[in-house]
Amino acid sequence: MTAAQQAPRFTFEEFLEYEDAYGNPFELSADGWLIPMPAPDQRHELIVNYLDRTLSTEIERLKLNWLPSRRPIEIPVGGFKRGRRPDLAVIDLDPERDGDRAIYHVPHMIIEIASSNWSDDLRQKTQDYALLKVPEYWVIDYRGQIPEEYCGRGKGIKTIVHTLRTAPAFGYDKQEFIGNEVIPCKTFETLQLTTNQIVQLGKNQ
Repeated sequence: MTAAQQAPRFTFEEFLEYEDAYGNPFELSADGWLIPMPAPDQRHELIVNYLDRTLSTEIERLKLNWLPSRRPIEIPVGGFKRGRRPDLAVIDLDPERDGDRAIYHVPHMIIEIASSNWSDDLRQKTQDYALLKVPEYWVIDYRGQIPEEYCGRGKGIKTIVHTLRTAPAFGYDKQEFIGNEVIPCKTFETLQLTTNQIVQLGKNQ
């Protein structure tokens, strides 16, 4: 049992209120344990900020009542609630829930920046977001650290796009995009992003 699991179990609401003395980020397991997350490095933060600005600009251009959010998201699992902290989620603006500290409805799109816990991004989070029926889920492997056996196009810097399907079997279809290949975006169909643009913060545009 880890140090985080020696503490009392948390409800989702308690998880939202919890603040670690050292400012460490956590997620919440379905059985109430706090799960330590790796702190993002500078490149990770720069990529999230760049994508936030890019999607905000697209939302404004299209006059959509949406918002890129970094709040925790509630994942109902049976009679329990798991708490995830997506790097970026595109959600509906809801003035009636302006005071919410979490995302309680299904986002249009979720983006995760792969860190040392990349296996969670590819496995459990893929299941969680499919369970929630998130239509589109991106994993950006900005350091090319995901092992080759988990990659359809070999190890290296890439964007992995998961698109929700309902038939013949429920789950995600997965595609990988590298270099200057335009990443098809179901949520923003006119968006023309490439993996190189993302990891270089748009400098090669």
